[in-house]
Amino acid sequence: MHKGIRLKLKVWVEGDAEPAQDFAAYTIDAIQKMLAAGRDLYPQLQVEVRFIEEDRDWDDSEKFEA
Repeated sequence: MHKGIRLKLKVWVEGDAEPAQDFAAYTIDAIQKMLAAGRDLYPQLQVEVRFIEEDRDWDDSEKFEA
């Protein structure tokens, strides 16, 4: 039986970057590459990332603890 599902994913990313570097663009590219690398683990699943964007409306209480 063929099935499909839409999932929501909230990711907190931290790292070092130069002050002038576009950190959102840098981390979005990194997440896209991480997801692409993981596709080989589950070749039976077709995964399409529709969009990744910076969440500018997050609340400090949502910050993930390491």
